[in-house]
Amino acid sequence: MFQTSIIVYDLYEENDPGCIIRLKHLKKKSATMLIRLVSAAGTGFFYVKKKNPRKIQTKLEFRKYDPRVNRHVLFTEAKMK
Repeated sequence: MFQTSIIVYDLYEENDPGCIIRLKHLKKKSATMLIRLVSAAGTGFFYVKKKNPRKIQTKLEFRKYDPRVNRHVLFTEAKMK
């Protein structure tokens, strides 16, 4: 995924011979955010995953491996602290 930048030109007094042109590079807001997938087994183990909230509005749930209980359990979405 490419992140493009927008160039904005600010011109000071056009009649001024010492006119300065400033360039500002403005980045777009990132569409993705980091979320935490917390184990339903209650071990405190978690995975970190990227999510695009514009495309997926529902809470994520995955069945993944929890090494503290040595089995696959349900992992549910929680906010990063």
